[in-house]
Amino acid sequence: MSSTGEQIVNRFVTTLNERDFDGFEALFVDDYQQHQALATNTGSPAARHAVRTYYQDRITAFPDMVVTAQPYLSTDDYVAVNFVYTGTHQGEYLGIAPTGRSVTFNSTDIMRLRGDQLAEHWGTVDLHGLLQQLTA
Repeated sequence: MSSTGEQIVNRFVTTLNERDFDGFEALFVDDYQQHQALATNTGSPAARHAVRTYYQDRITAFPDMVVTAQPYLSTDDYVAVNFVYTGTHQGEYLGIAPTGRSVTFNSTDIMRLRGDQLAEHWGTVDLHGLLQQLTA
């Protein structure tokens, strides 16, 4: 794991857990490209502010959310990581009214680095597992 990749993943986790959305948005280059359809709501690449909004909405729905990073790999230009999210569903999310249920779900992410920032992202979220927990 390159130290830059590890540092970026650690900053990603720390800024979200501390609700430091300005610091979170600063992780991304100005011309950042987001390819995860759920995070863009359009299926086309989105800019860094859209990613900030995506995570703010998630944390609004799960205000006690804690993010952790499971084993990951990186090269000089890419980092792959499995993020685990745990929290209590206290606000609307994906059109589902608050349930008060505790959930744990993950995402698998590949991010392209540029210097000490994130330049591009591809990822998947375990929506099936999350929806099962929210609607069971």
